[in-house]
Amino acid sequence: MRKIFIDCGSNTGQGLRHFASAYKMDSSWIIETYEPNPEIIEQLKTNIADLNLKVDVFNAAVLDRNGETTFSIMKENSEGSSVECLMSEGRAKDSTDPAYRKHDHVIHVPCFNISDILGKYDETDYIVVKLDVEGSEFKIVRKMLQDNSIRLVKELYCEWHTPYIKNETEETENHLIQQVADAGVRIYRWW
Repeated sequence: MRKIFIDCGSNTGQGLRHFASAYKMDSSWIIETYEPNPEIIEQLKTNIADLNLKVDVFNAAVLDRNGETTFSIMKENSEGSSVECLMSEGRAKDSTDPAYRKHDHVIHVPCFNISDILGKYDETDYIVVKLDVEGSEFKIVRKMLQDNSIRLVKELYCEWHTPYIKNETEETENHLIQQVADAGVRIYRWW
């Protein structure tokens, strides 16, 4: 059984550092990180170098499809950048709120289909996925449920950005969480 960690929305490596410690990761782990913000990729690599793990770092977004997507860089706080200008509703719409998104620095980045990423592995592998993707979690989780690639995941950590995403509610979030749990996946809230 291979142990795999897929870090979607790696930012500068904070999550990977947490999971490396929590799971006592060693060189036997297969680790993939995905971070679409080109302005922080070198910082990500530097911040995880001392972990002495083999990590494949991809300067790309994870979505429900392959290709290219727009990416809105939040200059004031790299943790708030998002694909497709998703974070633009609710609190993020109020210019006086720290969550406000200007979407004034939009670039194009490659994106990979979550199902293709998971499809490289099989059901005997122990796959842990972390989604901190600033609103894209709804598309990604729905894609895994739709094509049943969710069956490959043993543990899913997800940060939900429900208050910022148009047409998403606490009810749609809870419904997805229940569907993932019903598929036999241990699901946890991430930060």
